Amino acid sequence: MKAFIAILAVLAISTVGFALYREWVVVQPNTDEGLSTKTTDVNIHLNKEKAKHDLKAAQNKVTQEAADLKEKAREGAETIKEKVTEGAQAVKEKAKEVADLTTVEGNVSAVNAAQNQLTVKSGDKILIVKVAKNAEILRGKEKIELSSIQVGDKVTLKVKDDGTSKEAQSVMVAPRK
Repeated sequence: MKAFIAILAVLAISTVGFALYREWVVVQPNTDEGLSTKTTDVNIHLNKEKAKHDLKAAQNKVTQEAADLKEKAREGAETIKEKVTEGAQAVKEKAKEVADLTTVEGNVSAVNAAQNQLTVKSGDKILIVKVAKNAEILRGKEKIELSSIQVGDKVTLKVKDDGTSKEAQSVMVAPRK
């Protein structure tokens, strides 16, 4: 209970001190000449206009800060929207690129590592496929070089066909038994 009373006293003193500092309350000695010199009369004036003005200024500042925060949030949301749109476009392009690839399965009948080419027999067709420089070449989960592929290896290729040539974007080589 003592702590509660102490907190109330601190709040009351702080409020009066703030009101005096902001000149919402003005305390002045009474200067009437007919008064006794044994006592001092004090006039306390409440400056309502000053208090209203200060409160209005504080309200305007809070409103302006809120508007600034709202604008920053809008700009941040716009930036996020742009990034998401760019990311979605990149995914769409990659999906189209992947959709444009043809899967070819077959057995290697020739390897020309110097020209980055594989010859693959797929069913009754023989395909000569250029292997892209950035193509991922894997045997199982292990990355290998094109020169590590041997005649007879079973392969699965993801091939991009532009009408004039075929280029493997990835080469999956079946593990040897």
